Amino acid sequence: MKYLCSLFFILCFLNVFSQESFGRTQEYRKKIRKDVTRNLGFCDIDYAIATIGSKDDENVVVCELTQGCETEPYIKIYSDSRYEPPYFYRDIYYTEGDSLKYAIEEELYIDEATKDTIPWNCQYFFENGKLVDYISHGHGPTEMDDWDPELIFRKFAVVIDDN
Repeated sequence: MKYLCSLFFILCFLNVFSQESFGRTQEYRKKIRKDVTRNLGFCDIDYAIATIGSKDDENVVVCELTQGCETEPYIKIYSDSRYEPPYFYRDIYYTEGDSLKYAIEEELYIDEATKDTIPWNCQYFFENGKLVDYISHGHGPTEMDDWDPELIFRKFAVVIDDN
């Protein structure tokens, strides 16, 4: 009996001090994706910034296109696409008000010799300014031990500063 009471106390203690459950239901993610898709359909590009340059004094051409639009007074969508051989990158950020609601990073490796491609993407879901869930597909940065999903906030801040 003493053993059971001790075990019960330990489990209650761990439950009280455990972190908030990470991740949301499939229905929550579907609703966010549906909102994003619907608003992207209404999105006319408000501005586009194109940059072409070289990377690290190499003979590699880097192309970047940043786009933004506003579908309603409080919904804004930012898209940043760039090609840095052999990778093509695209990031999309969806905001409601001033709060990030959804983001997706896409990376496509293109083997120039064989023309084989290796895709990767990671979708991020936010609530009240906090990252609440993410899902990744393919082979890419999320497989690295030092990958940090919170880096998406810094990448978004750079896109906002550039616009």
